[in-house]
Amino acid sequence: MTLLLSVAACGSDEPEDEGPGTGATAETTAPDQRSTELVDPEGSSLGTAWLRDADDRTEIELDVSGLPEGLQDVSLFETADCESVNPEAPVIALPALSVLEDGTGALTTDVEDTALADLLEGEGLAVVITDATVDTEAGAGSDLPDSYLACGVFSE
Repeated sequence: MTLLLSVAACGSDEPEDEGPGTGATAETTAPDQRSTELVDPEGSSLGTAWLRDADDRTEIELDVSGLPEGLQDVSLFETADCESVNPEAPVIALPALSVLEDGTGALTTDVEDTALADLLEGEGLAVVITDATVDTEAGAGSDLPDSYLACGVFSE
């Protein structure tokens, strides 16, 4: 399946957050929107991710704090558990997340021609932020949890 991505500029309009998800599990905030708490491997909250149905696409928004400065990789994986992410099998690689010197960052992007229900079709969908300077290919066969910065899981 070929998916097209388009990046939207981050605005100052903050989405209404109905509260953080429990652990790294998604919470339903509206019929066409999901949110999940982004946590580090130790379970500390680093932000929130949202998925929103938007006509013929799904909007993805991230709002983070406490991450290392620089560009960080963001990917979506078909899994309902951050501990079982296969680093060699991302479903969708998203544009890089730019993290400022104070550790905060935001990203809004779209997965074109894909409805929210289609993204959530399998056992779950994990959004994973990894350090762009870590080569996950070098550790082929190793678990991603050793290198991810933040992860959150959306489920149907």
